[in-house]
Amino acid sequence: MVVIDSYIGLEEVTDSDDSYKDLYPIIKELRDYIVKKNLVGIIIHHTKKGKERMDQDNLLGSRALSGATTGTLLLSVRNEFDKHGELKLILRNKKTVFKIKKDENDINWLLDDDESETTEVIPKNILFLINTVVCEPNHKLIGTCQELVQKTRMELNPNFLYKYLKANKKYLDENNVTFDRDRKKGQRIIIIEYHDDSVTDESGA
Repeated sequence: MVVIDSYIGLEEVTDSDDSYKDLYPIIKELRDYIVKKNLVGIIIHHTKKGKERMDQDNLLGSRALSGATTGTLLLSVRNEFDKHGELKLILRNKKTVFKIKKDENDINWLLDDDESETTEVIPKNILFLINTVVCEPNHKLIGTCQELVQKTRMELNPNFLYKYLKANKKYLDENNVTFDRDRKKGQRIIIIEYHDDSVTDESGA
């Protein structure tokens, strides 16, 4: 069974002001009916336009939709003309990303031949940090916790930034990003660097 768009706009919920408390039971009732009948139900729904951070919180409308369903399949592309993208499988206990591409007629999406295996999802805050430091001219970020969180747009309590980096060191190491602490003019600062392995010095080292 395929539902085009959620039925949040039905008469019984139009006065609910998109309240999670009012909408959740209605969507959950549909979910429970589908499960009871041993069916698979897919609700096709819009995401918010112009958002770089593509996760299930970007579903247009109430968060009751993602809260009441058992999972989300999110098609993530940069724009409507992009021929490559990602299909994100977001379940309660599993998160997986499939690389996809348009077919030769630019109509259907296919698994990318070279990326058919699933890959582990990097935490979005770490991804924001990696993307930011890579784009810096000198591949380096220096500042206080508050400055770095603001610049990288990480959704994180700045006071816990260094602990967060240590907890996610595996992802940073995989992407050639290092971090360290120092003091500058009495302030505690963090130094984050991206090391491009493809860059060599004049001696060829």
